[in-house]
Amino acid sequence: MYWVFFWRWNMSNLVYKDNNLIEASYSLNLSEQRLILTAIVVARDFKTDFTSETLLTIHASEYMERFGVGRQSAYEALQSACESLFERRLIYRAMDPETGKLGVYKSRWVSKIGYIREAGCVQLMFAPDVIPLFMRLEQKFTKYELKQISSLTSVYAIRLYELLMRWRGTGKYFTVIAELREKLGLLENEYKVMGDFKKRVLNLAVTQINEFTDVTVHYEQKKEGRSITEIHFFFSQKKMKDVTESAGLPDYVLSEKQCESFARKLCDLNNTAFCSKHAEVGETRQAFEKRIYHELKNPKYVKQHLSELEHVGSKLNP
Repeated sequence: MYWVFFWRWNMSNLVYKDNNLIEASYSLNLSEQRLILTAIVVARDFKTDFTSETLLTIHASEYMERFGVGRQSAYEALQSACESLFERRLIYRAMDPETGKLGVYKSRWVSKIGYIREAGCVQLMFAPDVIPLFMRLEQKFTKYELKQISSLTSVYAIRLYELLMRWRGTGKYFTVIAELREKLGLLENEYKVMGDFKKRVLNLAVTQINEFTDVTVHYEQKKEGRSITEIHFFFSQKKMKDVTESAGLPDYVLSEKQCESFARKLCDLNNTAFCSKHAEVGETRQAFEKRIYHELKNPKYVKQHLSELEHVGSKLNP
């Protein structure tokens, strides 16, 4: 017997990870990374006991809201993640409670995963060994807002941001090249030439972090002879004004009443242009209006549909 939990609106935006998970070695593509992070946030929001028998349901609508993608893109991302995530593994270090010594462990991320096409959702169970790495954490853990990495499209940028957050208190993260490559999930033969590694991994990650997140980062190279052996990262928190500008989103945050009013107007049957374009097959008007109401809580969605909102009488200024 297992418990099934469905995602609910207005949930937490915080990602919590044990530091052993932050520093683990694994390779996930963008869709897989986003699905795992979303599932971690959803799992932690439930007050009941969360176990390896808990079946989580993640809907495409949540994926859309959290990452600012279109409906079709969300469906495709979830389906793609389902096809490969079961085979993904991570390698992490943890203290053996019996011997008190450090061990190196391997685990799958999930023990079960499936995609329900008709419902546009993923159902998954986390593997037993993974759950303690994000649930019931008391010490030595890292937390950050999921929205900070929602616009990052480089998986290396997401992983580097997490590693920086691990050392948020110091504003510094020093690492040898070999360890950094391992934590970023690079294979031995990937970007072996330092120039390629910097261009396609490091510089891309740093650029995206500086542009889309709440921190500014730069790095210095340390050499032994002619070889670069270490990377020293230095980072600092942006001011609130800089965070807003870097996100590229004007203040399109709507109040509850605005969301209700605009959803009702947008989904009015007389608004044929909007309804024919955005209503799903078989969706009732009530369900359609409820879905649009929730989507309007996302500033990215509001920005994308400004012209349609203006058509029903909104006067939103950036």
